[in-house]
Parts: sequence; structure tokens; C-alpha cells
Amino acid sequence: MKHQVNLAGILSIVLQDQNLAIMNKNLKIDLACTELIIDCDEQKIRIIIDNLLSNAVKYSPLGDRIKIWTNKVDDSVQLDIMDAIQA
Repeated sequence: MKHQVNLAGILSIVLQDQNLAIMNKNLKIDLACTELIIDCDEQKIRIIIDNLLSNAVKYSPLGDRIKIWTNKVDDSVQLDIMDAIQA
């Protein structure tokens, strides 16, 4: 069901959920997320972000960096999760 949610809040929850895996691989997270309110199905967006972050963690070498940032583009929101960034 769609309703307005803060994308930064969803990212925070997903990062907390993935924290153990992130710590086990000694990964650094660069998070640049402004407060963006989006109209969406929160559960589906959370699952999508969780999958993207899980893949980034899984395929990042030990000690690497994962960059997460959001950007508002016209009436849309862009979310990028980039892994394999040398620390």
C-alpha cells in the first residue's frame, strides 16, 4: 500500500539490518542521503534496497567501501549503491 515515507529512514533501517555483514567484512559505508519524502509501498522499497545493499556487501572485498547516495531528479528519486570502491 502506498503512502509517504522518508527514504533516509528506510535506508537507515536497511543499514541496521545489514550491520553485522558489513562489520564482518570491515566495510566502510559512505551515505549521502538527503531527507526525501516519497510516495511508495514502503515494504517493497525496503526489500529492493535490502537486495541491492546485500549484493554490494556480498561482492565487496574485505575492507572496501560502499557508497550510497540519493538525488531528486525532476519528479523522481534516484538511488545509487556503488560497491568495490577501494578504501
